[in-house]
Amino acid sequence: MPAAYDDWMNKPHLESCLSGIDSPPNSDVLNQHAPKHVTGKRMRPAERVLIYVGIFFLFALAAASQTPGTLSASGSPANPGNSKYHQLTGEGRLNWFAQSTVGPPSLIGGTISAGWGTLFNSPKEYGPHWAGFGKRYGMRFTGVSVSNAMEGGLGALWGEDPRYIRAKGQPFKSRVGRVIKMTFLAYDKNGETMPAYARYIAIPGNNFLSNTWRADSEADASDAVQRTLTGFLGRMAGNAFQEFWPDVSKHLFKRDHEDDAPIALTSTAELLDGTSAQNQAE
Repeated sequence: MPAAYDDWMNKPHLESCLSGIDSPPNSDVLNQHAPKHVTGKRMRPAERVLIYVGIFFLFALAAASQTPGTLSASGSPANPGNSKYHQLTGEGRLNWFAQSTVGPPSLIGGTISAGWGTLFNSPKEYGPHWAGFGKRYGMRFTGVSVSNAMEGGLGALWGEDPRYIRAKGQPFKSRVGRVIKMTFLAYDKNGETMPAYARYIAIPGNNFLSNTWRADSEADASDAVQRTLTGFLGRMAGNAFQEFWPDVSKHLFKRDHEDDAPIALTSTAELLDGTSAQNQAE
């Protein structure tokens, strides 16, 4: 046993604490006098922030490292003058903002998020009742609105398209890959993929800005980083909904969907090794 540990165990206060049969030793007193190698070290908020930021950049770099591709019909390489991609107009950007903010997926997501927080009374300042549910829903709705407005507005400056375009008709693995990659990528005005810079600014910016009006228990930097990661996971879930829900609803409700032609994200590597959707079909 280390000498520091023996000295700590022989403290008079320890004997007095143990002398009471009906009450256990006071853990705060024991930890106060315990040597550093006995007590555990709690992770600092700054350390948690660094870990969360590191995780985010690993995902972002993994997606951005993919060779930029071009949208095309039928999975074949698109010629610059024959692309099926339609550049996003100002009206289309407003429509995207409206659908992303008050569309069914967003409203359902807000209901689940607020219900979950109310069930576990987080944050505790709002309370586990209907009024607390309303506050949580309103807080989430405010964050989504600000984030979408920032992404749509900033992206317009350099032609970043925030829309998600389905890969209808492509293999399931390719569609799942599209869902994940397009969480961190966007389209430029030519229909080629690029890092989603506006999204990188909007989601963290909104979450750190909202610390100014959030409850004190969730208004520090660590909480903002957690919400940022949750925001990107929510974006991934939204992509998955847009990608697969039309197929699911078609089987559930026996409806035919007149969707656009399949649009594939074909990279240079895929063209070189012949794994494009067109080559697979042949």
